[in-house]
Amino acid sequence: MKNSQIVVVSVVGFLTLIMIVMAGLGRVALSQSVSGITRAEASSTVVVGEQITETFDLKDFQGVDVEGVWRVSLTQGDEWQVEVSHPASLEGDVKVRVQGDRLILGRTSSGRWRWWGRNETRLSADIVMPELSELDLSGASTLELSGFEGERLEVDIAGAVRIEGRDGRYDVLELSVAGASEIDLRGIVVTDARVDLAGASDVTLSMNGGVLSGSMAGAGVIDYYGTVAEQRVSIAGVGHVRRVD
Repeated sequence: MKNSQIVVVSVVGFLTLIMIVMAGLGRVALSQSVSGITRAEASSTVVVGEQITETFDLKDFQGVDVEGVWRVSLTQGDEWQVEVSHPASLEGDVKVRVQGDRLILGRTSSGRWRWWGRNETRLSADIVMPELSELDLSGASTLELSGFEGERLEVDIAGAVRIEGRDGRYDVLELSVAGASEIDLRGIVVTDARVDLAGASDVTLSMNGGVLSGSMAGAGVIDYYGTVAEQRVSIAGVGHVRRVD
């Protein structure tokens, strides 16, 4: 590829990234203004200084949706547990509810956003659940998940999200990322994975002999440990896929 072509591709990729991140943050603001109507009642509330910790008796969810700027811990356990902490100034403005088979975390108001996805206040949630099949994150959250196994895990991300996965195993992973996120799933072994990236995200996987497929537009990176029977990721831009020893 000629230098001029590389420059054009890089500029287009950068502009695409900006548009994707802005769209992701716009999605957060819209969802917060439209869907933040109902909120589950906390079963217990503890106030320490200016910090409030609430426990919610919510159950029967297998997916988690996170909107905005959160620090979320997901741990596999026999029973459901949901604990949320936030500044006292946000009392009544934190959205915690179950819709269908999904736990929804967000804000009932849009908050104050900067274009790169940082907010004035980060909220935190510690969640225990028996099974995890879906994750949907939009905004600029940090999420850790540990101990989950299953047939399929679907992950949809928009914005600037960081995810780390440990001690897990799935037959199939479906990962879609738009924006500039860091997704480290080397601690979760998967047989087959489909990864679709738009923007400039870094993804790390642990493959167990299956098929790695998907698409990449922009300047993304897919690193994988282990082995694959076949690798068929289409690339438009300056991204790349590589095996890591």
